[in-house]
Amino acid sequence: MNGWLAEGGCREAVVENQRIGIAYFCRWYRLRAGAPRNPGRIMNGSASSFAVGGVFPSDNGTFAVSLTVSTADPTRAVLKDPDVFERVARTFPAVAAWLALEHEALSDVLAMGGLDNRWTSLVDGTGPVVAGLVGVGDSVMHTNPTFGQGVALGLRAGQWIAHHAEDAARDPVSFTEEYHRWTVRELRPWFDTQASSDLASADQLGSSAARAPEPPTGAARERAARAACALEDPVVMRARAQVRHLVLTEEQAYGTEEVRAHVARWLERHPDFVPGFDGPEREEWESAAGLSATKAEARPA
Repeated sequence: MNGWLAEGGCREAVVENQRIGIAYFCRWYRLRAGAPRNPGRIMNGSASSFAVGGVFPSDNGTFAVSLTVSTADPTRAVLKDPDVFERVARTFPAVAAWLALEHEALSDVLAMGGLDNRWTSLVDGTGPVVAGLVGVGDSVMHTNPTFGQGVALGLRAGQWIAHHAEDAARDPVSFTEEYHRWTVRELRPWFDTQASSDLASADQLGSSAARAPEPPTGAARERAARAACALEDPVVMRARAQVRHLVLTEEQAYGTEEVRAHVARWLERHPDFVPGFDGPEREEWESAAGLSATKAEARPA
C-alpha cells in the first residue's frame, strides 16, 4: 500500500506490526463411509504447557487436526512429517478420540508460520495521508485467525462505508477522518484483544518447551479461571459467548460487577485452581516426535 501511496505523492500509511511467535501444523482427514461421524461428547481441544492439539469438524465427514507450537520449539521441523505429526497428535486426548475413528488422510501436513497482527491507518498526526480513500478488512486490520473475527469485522466496516458513502463526495477529508475515528473506536479493541492474547500464548508456549510455567496469580489467575468457571456458571458463560461472538469486548463483558463477583465466588469454591493441561508432558512429546530436544535443535527448520 505504501508503494502505491508514494507513487501518488502521498505520505505513508501508519502501520503497526506485531510478529507472532506461533506456528501451526494442520492435516485434513475424512471419516470412512459407514463409520461413526464423531467420537461422542468430548472437547475438541487439548493442551500442554508448550503445545495445543485441536480438532475442527467440518461437513461431509471431514475434519482437521492442528498442532500449535512456539516458533522456537526445537521439534517443530519434524512435525511436517505425516507419521510424526500423527504420532504426536495422538498424545492429545481430544485428537486421539477423533483419530481412533475409521478415517483416511486427505492432505499432507500443512504448516503456517510467519504470522503477524497488523493495524494500518490512513490518518497520521497531521490528518489523512490521502483523502477519500479508506480500507476494509485486512487492509485495516489483519490478525492471527484464532478468534475467527476477520470476516465479521470486515463486514461491519463495509456496512459503515455503505451508510456514509455519500459523505465522501461532499467532503472526502472529513469522510476519511470520521472513518478513522470509527475504526479506532469499534474495531481497534478487537485487534488489541487478539494481539494481547497472542503475546500471552507465544510467551507461554515459548517459555514452556523445557519447563512447566509458573501458576498465574492475581488478575492473571482470574482471567485463566473464566473458561473453567463458564462451564458451571451461566452468567460467566453468557459473558464468554458475548466476547466470542463479537457482541461485547472482554472489558465490557467481564468487567461488570456481576460477572467479576461470579468469577470471584467460583475461585473461592476452588481455592486450588490452576489452569489444567491434559496434553502430553515434554518427554512424551519428544518421544512421539522420535528425537530428543538436543537432536531436534540440530535439524533445519
